[in-house]
Amino acid sequence: MNQTFNLKRFATYLKYDLVSARNNFGLSLLIISLMPLWSLICYEMISIISGHGFSEGNAGLQISSVMVAMIMLVLTAPVKLYGKVTDKKEGSAFLMIPASTFEKFFSMLLISCLILPVVGGVILLGSDALISAIVPGYESPVISNISSAMDYLTDSEIYISPSLLWVGWCQNILTFTLGAIFFKRGKIGKTFLCVMGLGMILVSLMVLIFSSTNISTEQLIEWFGNPTPEKFQQIINLTISIIYIVVFTILLGGIYLRLKTLKH
Repeated sequence: MNQTFNLKRFATYLKYDLVSARNNFGLSLLIISLMPLWSLICYEMISIISGHGFSEGNAGLQISSVMVAMIMLVLTAPVKLYGKVTDKKEGSAFLMIPASTFEKFFSMLLISCLILPVVGGVILLGSDALISAIVPGYESPVISNISSAMDYLTDSEIYISPSLLWVGWCQNILTFTLGAIFFKRGKIGKTFLCVMGLGMILVSLMVLIFSSTNISTEQLIEWFGNPTPEKFQQIINLTISIIYIVVFTILLGGIYLRLKTLKH
């Protein structure tokens, strides 16, 4: 039997991991993903109590509620789903599960980067669409703004792929997943501090590099050969791709090594 990956064994473990995820985070996922509905109910209650009667909702509030829900999912899901592996009792039980480190790692990626955003996104947009259907005169600001943003990105000279939204989600969720399985306590706060510290170091290095070379914007454009919008788009895409490759290599490597070296 392959000790690294066995399809039947992986399917069994993935099923177990999904059931565990539902038990540990299912209710929280539902509550957080229904944030647009909760925010509308609170807004309408305040409007009625203050004597303004039933309103058609607040577009800014609904958009903000979706953004807050996504941030809450990124922050809380990794700790709820996998944070217990650093606990002696739960971590020992995790190590005793008959599956390879790669299978546990791959299952973690599937749930964090694919299943969680799909389920959360469906509930988020579904609750917002439901509000549009039951509230007279209410047009979903979330769906309409996403549609407008996609039209703008498609029609603009410099095209930015909508898939970057998903890539951004993966980067954020994997960052906090690494923090959840690495730190024993204060997982979210310590991860924040590490990200902020690393960001400050990178910004300082960039400032030092550009200040020491004294390269002007005109010189930089000349160095790239006065690129056309299409060439400039290629340069941006290549730069973003290189950055993401480096970031994901660090995150995925860190998560796998942590699972590989986990001991209690």
